[in-house]
Amino acid sequence: NFHINAKLGFGESIHICGNIAELGNDKTEKSLELFTTPEKQPFPFLLIRRYPLWYNIEPIRIPEDFELSFSVLVFCGNSFVVIRLFCMFIL
Repeated sequence: NFHINAKLGFGESIHICGNIAELGNDKTEKSLELFTTPEKQPFPFLLIRRYPLWYNIEPIRIPEDFELSFSVLVFCGNSFVVIRLFCMFIL
């Protein structure tokens, strides 16, 4: 699961794009949108407890021995900006 603490501008959102279906099969338009809410922090046991904590609602299932690569994106206006690229995670 993804947990990202990030302050964004009005109308911006965090997405995860990666090489599995749940993350859009490397297509940004099908990427996983993360959610945040100031009223409820869904994971109070985490060290990062302050708003805005962005998270996915449904768990991500990754096949065993799979090399996962993904990017953290910010959606702003009608386009995506790559914040960070992660790759070659063998799970």
